[in-house]
Amino acid sequence: MKIKFLIVLLTLLGVNAYAQRITETLKSKKLNASREIQIILPKNYEERKDEKFPLLVVLDADNLIAPIAADIRYGANFDENPDFIILGINQAKNNDRVYDSEFEDIGIPSVNGAAFFEFLGMEVVPYIESKYRVQPFRAILGHGITAAFLNAYLYKET
Repeated sequence: MKIKFLIVLLTLLGVNAYAQRITETLKSKKLNASREIQIILPKNYEERKDEKFPLLVVLDADNLIAPIAADIRYGANFDENPDFIILGINQAKNNDRVYDSEFEDIGIPSVNGAAFFEFLGMEVVPYIESKYRVQPFRAILGHGITAAFLNAYLYKET
């Protein structure tokens, strides 16, 4: 148990040492609600003014963003992977993750899932692109039901 605590503590410290974390609340017309997002910028983002960075969207960010950011930063530190702008969507409040991930039997998002899909693609990602230096390369990840929701992106051509 002490080892797990130490690993979690070191992971959280590692994220803070390597990046700037910004938390914002966005009002969404697609969701008809406000959502909290987290943005973690690459190490020395401000000094690297000529660089653009790929975007990694992390669903279930309340739980996933710290370990994912630590893994990304570790790999980037050793040139194993690019440094990303990490966009986390917090979904733990009000059981949002379940509603956000609703999909029909054929695999496409249903009413709430479709609204969340549009929130991601039409509101939050364009917002990040307008505010930060983002490359056209995108990645997205989730856990459990939000990971299953990601299949919806496989059905879209763009």
